[in-house]
Formats: sequence, structure tokens, C-alpha cells
Amino acid sequence: MRPQIFTLVILGFILTVGGQAKETSQDYLKAKPEIIETWKDMRFGMFLCWGPVSVTGQEIGWSRGTPIGGIRKGARGGKGPTPAVTYDNLYKKWKPDKFNAEHWVKVAKAAGQRYLIFLVKHHDGFCLYDTKLTDYKSTGPESAWKVDVMKEVADACHKHNFKLIVYYSQPDWHHPDYLGERHDRYVEYLHGQIRELLTNYGKIDGLWFDNLRGRGNNPEAAKLWEAEKLFKMARSIQPHLIINDRCGLDADFYTPEQHVGHFDVERPWESCITLGTQWSWKPNDTLKSFSEAIKMLVVCAIGDGNLALNTNPMPNGRIEARQVESFEQIGKWMKKQGESIYGTRGGPFMAPDMNTRKFNSARDQFNLPSGRWWGGSTQRDNVVYLHILRWPGDMIVLPDIGCKIMSHTILTGGSAVIRQGVNGIEVSVPSAQRDPLDTIVRIEFDKSVAEVKPIVALPGRQITIKEARLDNEHSEIRVVDNQDHVKARYSIDLATRHHPATRADDPVIKRWQSWKYGAFLCFNSNQFSGKEFCRIRDPQAYAPTKLDVPQWINTLKAARMRYAVLTARHTSGFLLWDSPTSEHDIACSSNTTDVVKEYVTECRRQDIEPGVYYCLWGGKNCSVTGNREIPAARAHILAQLYELATNNGPIPYFWIDMKNWAPQNLSAQEIYNLLKNINPQSVVILNQHIQRGSEIKYFPTDVLNGEMMMPPESGHQTFREIDGRRYYLPFEYEPCSQHQPGPKWKHNADYGNYVWFTYGSGKEFSASEPFPVEILYQHISKAYQLGTSNVLVSCAPDHAGRFREQDVRQLVQLGRMLQSPKP
Repeated sequence: MRPQIFTLVILGFILTVGGQAKETSQDYLKAKPEIIETWKDMRFGMFLCWGPVSVTGQEIGWSRGTPIGGIRKGARGGKGPTPAVTYDNLYKKWKPDKFNAEHWVKVAKAAGQRYLIFLVKHHDGFCLYDTKLTDYKSTGPESAWKVDVMKEVADACHKHNFKLIVYYSQPDWHHPDYLGERHDRYVEYLHGQIRELLTNYGKIDGLWFDNLRGRGNNPEAAKLWEAEKLFKMARSIQPHLIINDRCGLDADFYTPEQHVGHFDVERPWESCITLGTQWSWKPNDTLKSFSEAIKMLVVCAIGDGNLALNTNPMPNGRIEARQVESFEQIGKWMKKQGESIYGTRGGPFMAPDMNTRKFNSARDQFNLPSGRWWGGSTQRDNVVYLHILRWPGDMIVLPDIGCKIMSHTILTGGSAVIRQGVNGIEVSVPSAQRDPLDTIVRIEFDKSVAEVKPIVALPGRQITIKEARLDNEHSEIRVVDNQDHVKARYSIDLATRHHPATRADDPVIKRWQSWKYGAFLCFNSNQFSGKEFCRIRDPQAYAPTKLDVPQWINTLKAARMRYAVLTARHTSGFLLWDSPTSEHDIACSSNTTDVVKEYVTECRRQDIEPGVYYCLWGGKNCSVTGNREIPAARAHILAQLYELATNNGPIPYFWIDMKNWAPQNLSAQEIYNLLKNINPQSVVILNQHIQRGSEIKYFPTDVLNGEMMMPPESGHQTFREIDGRRYYLPFEYEPCSQHQPGPKWKHNADYGNYVWFTYGSGKEFSASEPFPVEILYQHISKAYQLGTSNVLVSCAPDHAGRFREQDVRQLVQLGRMLQSPKP
């Protein structure tokens, strides 16, 4: 027997307010400010979704299939795996024998949550309360259970002084009049059910609508549900209600779903996010970790928003033990750190890009943004709580807000060093005392900060470099901060002199020659500037979205290459590793992956020799660190070369771009000595920029080379006499694999408009394209014939961080053609 649908005809509704001023639309369209502030004080709530669908383990509402007769226009839904006839009859066999609403409320309270959003009807139309308007309900004549779930939940909330908000879906895929010819009858049904819920179950603190027709002000949706009339009726019954933005009106707060909202102190908001991967119960679902849950809550709070974290009881009515444990863990943290969440407001300090950054979708997992983003703050009266979720630098620098610090402490344990000066407040915490989840620093000021406008606070790494020469044999480089605290100490040997090979059978050179064919991996901030020689000052400009170093090395392996050279630092001075010497590196960028480390690791895994490229030019004075330049260029360069040579184990090949970019007090011999003293088995090349001549511009070097230029027609002269000594100097040819088919950037009569880096379309460049494989093969074959030992082909991933498909095809085909190159 099909459940009966009853229609409620509301004959009239007259509200009289004796002795009061004439009612305005504002009286019922918006909650009073004090009601909204009370709701914001709670900060953390539980969303609870449950129903007969739990027996299938599928998503509530959306798993219902197309009903007989199809879907009514505009109804959405009806495409799920469970046939409608099956879905709509699940309640006839559903009998939760372990249901206990008090248990739900206790779990929420143990988690530190302050209110419950209880789903009483979803889009599937099934009602978890004793409505008089339909038999499609938990107390219906054909229900196997006959329990008024709403009553049990309301009684439990009232008993434990817990706020209760009712979730109600206006769309109803089960009701015959919904979006049909008699939709007006459905609206009467909808209004009647809201009246029942607000009349029969004691105090209700809010309504959470879900209309599937956008959020916020939407006149079409408001008209569809007769929203103004609905709000007026609801608040005439319970004036203290808070209502969300999903009924065609802006209402009281907006609701980002499955993601954390942006920083917003102007409009109240609440993120609703699942603990698992769907709203209703799913067996063996993947749950968010304790760390993810806390970070979501904290990021909501510092953004001045609430978090409603969803749970979904099992078919028997109990909340799954795994979820209970997760909520208990959250509750223990909230007991310790809740003062920095409850009753606070977001700000005044926020991380860079807080208004524009995007957090990864929280449906499956929650990840913090990278780059300069560090977290943010909450505040109450004259107290600010810094929530430092990550450390892009050694400190956080808070701008001056016109308030004096009276005291400070770390809620998560340890001690902070805080210095207040004319330029702001520097906050630092020793590495060992930072909480890996959230370092919370409580700062008390001499007056309220409530009226301070939100202001960006930056991570800081205020470093200078000093070089102290200990004696004639050794040197020490110290990296120190502006308080003269040593951040790094490098003991280096510049004095022990090394020389290139003098014999053709030198084992180091023979090993290098055995590699024969490799890749010049040109990837740096250049991809994001559209220029070969870029001067990008903002490390955030470096933002690969699909960085895939293993794909690079897989491609090289497929192309039969034996070695590679990565542009660890190019002309912008941007570093592809995290260095204490610079704020212009991956640690302060939009993608903090240590590319050098991942590259070296992957090369070794796939038996490819890893080399690194380092350009001495990084802007004025040979070094750029963000917007600040370090005059101690000599020590700066030596420190970074030392890091490259030691951070990831022995590096077998260094490719140093000299030109006229080295500081006057740094010689080629010192660079060569530094690297050779760290690893005598390494090969060091100082870029000669040789074209068709044989001049040696920079010495010592183990290898001579030609950028886009092969040896002269007479062949490469391997032995050279320098300062009365005869050296064996093989040749490396470095051709580019890409060119610009449009505007000229570089031109060579033999080769065309070649480029080192991959570019997309832009004002200066048309999209770069791979050279035809036949042309590359001809040039490389000729280079071998003219006495070239090794060929290093320039190949560049795109700005996303991957090789394009056309580049992969080109390199693999070229490798096959060069499988047995003739020297």
C-alpha cells in the first residue's frame, strides 16, 4: 500500500503584536544580532545525517534511482544506483535496535561541539518525525519501527542543554506535487511541516534549509518556496531562530559545503563537512584524521566561521566506534585549547592570500595551502591567539596595530621569543617546541583589538650572511639572523687546490663519458614568467599545480638517457630547495616540494646520474632573496653550493653558469675547489658559452661545452695547454629540444628560434613546440662526429610541472634513434 500524502490548507495566519511598533520585513528576515553572536560563539557543531538509506551504505537522497514516470523538470536527482521503488520502501524493514538519541548528544558534547544540526527530512522526502501530513515517516503505519526520532533528539538536547538546529530539505523527490502542476499544494505541505516542527518539539534554535537552487539571495528560489512567508511564520512561533542561506534569501549565515570558507568578518558563515566521504553512513568509509579535523576547525575559526562536522549513525542507530573515537580525540584537544576557539572572532592577523587561497576539497582529505601561508589568529577582547599551522620562515612578523604587548604564553607548551618594535612584532618559537599540529601563541595587549581591521602578517626569515675566514687553509660560513643567532654553519675548504684531468684515462672523466647522453631539465620560476632570463621577485609566482618529478625521470629512462642536470637556481635566484640563506625558495612559494631532493632521490632509484645546474647570477650583486638583496654575494653563493653538494648525498655532476655574473671576490678556482673538496669524484663544468671558437673563458673546468653550438668543423681539440700544463678537456654539446615558431627570442642560422624553458601562449611568446626529431638527430649525430663526448639535451616540463605529451613522444623517439650513437 502506498503511503498516503495529506494536504494542509492554511486558511490564514494573523500575527498581532500588542503595544509594539509596526513590523518590518527586517524583523523576520534576519535574526537579531545577539542571536547571531551567540551562534558564532559556539564555533563547533555536529551535523547528523541518518535514515533508512543507511541499510544500503549509499548516499542519502542521491542514491535514489529514477522513479517510474521519470524525473519532473527541475527536480534533479533520481540517478542513483538504488531503484526508486526499492529506496522508497527501505523504511518498511528498517528497525534500528540500538538507537539512543542521548548517546548522540553525549558524543557531540564529548567532541566539544556546542550544537546539533539534525536532518529530519532530506531530498528523498522521508520524515524522521511524527508528521500528520504524510505516512512516509518513521512513525507511519507501514514503518517497521514507529519511533518519533525528532522527539527523542529534541528531548535529549533539551535535557543536556544542547542547542538544536533542524535540517529540512525543501526539494522532495517523493512528493507527487513537488514541481508538478500542483506545486502550490506542495508549498502548503512544506510550510505545514515547518509549523509542526516548530510547534511540537519545544525550543528549536535554528532552521537549516537545503533548496538545491543556489545559495543566498535568489528571487526565483524565494518565490518557489514562498520564503518570506515561511520565515515570517517560523519566527512568529520561535523568534530566536537562526536560519541559513538556502531558501532563496540571504538570511543569517552562508554555508560553504565540503570545503573551508574564506576569511570573512563581514558575513557569518559555517562550513559543513563530512568526517568521512559521504553524508550518510558508508561501511569501511575513509575517515579524516584527527589532524585534518583539528586543522579544519582551526582554519574555520581564524577565518571567523563555524564548522559543522558531520557524523552518520549506522543502520542500528549507533554512531560507529571509529567515529566516536575521532570525536573523543577532538574533544580532548578542545578541552586544552578551546579558549582559542570558543567565543573568539577571526583576525586581526591573517596569512597572505587568506582571501584568495583555496584549500583542497575536504570531501576526501584536507590539506593546508603552501607558500607563505602560515595560519592566522583569533581574538577576544584584548587577547589574540596566533594559530601557526605551518612555518614558511623562522618567525611570523605581525604588523603594528597600535597596541602594547602586556604578556604572552604558548598554550601548546614551550616558550616563544616575541619582540615588539617600531616595525611590528616578531614571533618565533624554537623548532623543538613547535606543535606539529598547531602552535598556539596567546598574546595579551593593553587594550581591545576587536576594532582592529584585518591585516596580513608575513612569515619572516630575516637573515644576513657573514663569512669568517679562520685561516689560510679553511673557511667557515655562518648563516645568522638579524639578532646574530646562527641558523646554519658550513665548514668549507677553498684553499686546497684541485686541477682537471691531465690524461684521457682519468677514471672520473671516463665515468662521465660513459653516460654519453642526458637531459638538461630546465624547470624553475621561468615557466611562470614567459621569459628565458627572468627577475621574478615574488616566490609565490612559482606555482606548479601538478608537479610530477617521477614522470620526468620515467621519461628520461624511456628515452635511454643516462644522466640529467636540473636547474636548481636560474637567473631569478629562485631555489628549488629549502635553504636557510634565502626567502626566495620553495619554502616560501605556492608549492613547497623540495624539487632537488625529490629529483635526486628519483634519479638514484632509476639508475640515472643526478647533476645540478647553478647560475651565479641571481639579480643585482649576484643574489636575490625575495625583495631583499644580500650584499655578501660571495658567502651567499658558496653557502648555496655547499647545500647542493651535501644535502642529498654526493652529487656526481655540477653545471655552473659563470658568464660575467660572479662577484669580483669569488674566483672560478674557489668554486672548483669547494665542490672538489666536498666530492673529489664529481665532475665540475664551468659554462664556457662557447660558440664556434675554442677560447677557454673560465678555468678550471673538467669539461668544455657549447650551448646550442657544436665543436668547430675541424673537430674538438681535447688536449689544451694552460699555464704550462696540459689538460684533457672533453666536450659536451647542449642542444635545445624546443623552439618558438612565432616571435624570435634567440636565433641561430643552424637551428632556429630555440628556447630552454617551456612556455605557454603570452604577450612575448607563442607556445613553444618540440623540434622535429629528425633535425635534432642530425645535429646530435654531427656533434658526435666532431668529437663530442656527451650530449645534454635541454628538455623542459611545463608550468604545471609535467612533461607535455608531445615532449615525451619527441624524447622517447630521439632516444631510440640515438641508442647506438657513433662517436
